[in-house]
Amino acid sequence: MKKIKILFEGISQNPGGIENFVYNIYKNMDKDLYDVSFLVDGNVKIAYYDDYEKDGCNFFYTENRKKSYFKYLKDLKEIYTKNQFDIIHINVMSFSLFERITYACKYSNAEVIVHSHSTGYAKGYYKTKILHEIGKIFVRNKKFNKIACGESAGKFMFGKSNFIVINNGIDIDKFKYSEQARNEIRHEFDIDSSTTVISHVGVFYPVKNHSFLIDIFGEYLNINPNSRLVLVGDGFLKSKIKQKVDDLSIKDKVIFTGKRDDVNKIYSASDVYVMPSISEGLSISLCEAQVNGLKCYTTDGVDRKSDISGNVEFLSLKNDAKYWAKEISNNIQRDYDVAGRIKSEYDLKNTGKAIYEYYSKLLNKSS
Repeated sequence: MKKIKILFEGISQNPGGIENFVYNIYKNMDKDLYDVSFLVDGNVKIAYYDDYEKDGCNFFYTENRKKSYFKYLKDLKEIYTKNQFDIIHINVMSFSLFERITYACKYSNAEVIVHSHSTGYAKGYYKTKILHEIGKIFVRNKKFNKIACGESAGKFMFGKSNFIVINNGIDIDKFKYSEQARNEIRHEFDIDSSTTVISHVGVFYPVKNHSFLIDIFGEYLNINPNSRLVLVGDGFLKSKIKQKVDDLSIKDKVIFTGKRDDVNKIYSASDVYVMPSISEGLSISLCEAQVNGLKCYTTDGVDRKSDISGNVEFLSLKNDAKYWAKEISNNIQRDYDVAGRIKSEYDLKNTGKAIYEYYSKLLNKSS
């Protein structure tokens, strides 16, 4: 039986929302049915590379777009032309990388999927905004299939065009609270059992708003000095955030873990989850934290369907850090019974099923 050839795009080095979504989908794939490849921007190792390589996945590398734009375009054309992909699944935060879409539509016979994972772009990132608007013009007359992780993400990317919503799925069993994991992580980082732990999982990019998170935590320390902030992830702004932590003289209170493949344990070691993102689609990390039973605080720039438990507070970024800290201190109560209340539509098994059924539908349509 001939395998279905799928090319995933939009995967970076950092295990963020898109990377975890694709990895979760991949893990539950029928490997006898699908032949999976990844498009990689530059000579880097994408998140979960070792697992993909071990399974025999293919990797196609383009020149870094910023380094040599014309070589980048040449590489795209060659990859799409020479490989007979059945499906090209392009995961995006905006249309700023519009060439991938236009070239995939022009130089391949694949069913092209554009999958929106964001509801906007970070304030001050005018170049991304301009490229997004330019990209909308270039892709306007291209024929591709539209998926979004939520209604808001779909409207941001596709406007009034038709799109389908497929929720980002969570491995419910994996992210349930574990007392053993709590003790293990707290022992690793020398955190006392009486200490309140605020956690955040996210790439150090502007949209994640780490600088404001540090401000919030600084104010929270005035309310509860016996607390720690645990930041999971990497990214180009990490050194800047570390410097801010040093400048505020709270270095002994903030833990930078780097990339972790056991964030489920980090949630168990935490007491509250804070995510002041400027914008997000349906947030995987926010959903994971809820499955673990954490009370979560995020912004009104995040898709409200990210509240899958009733344990999420949406606060405005117009409120200052002191306001946020006070709100957080008012309710840090773990919900031990939440996992059983999570709707089935957010279960990873059902998300995977929806994706595979969509693939099948597209291929049957084009055959």
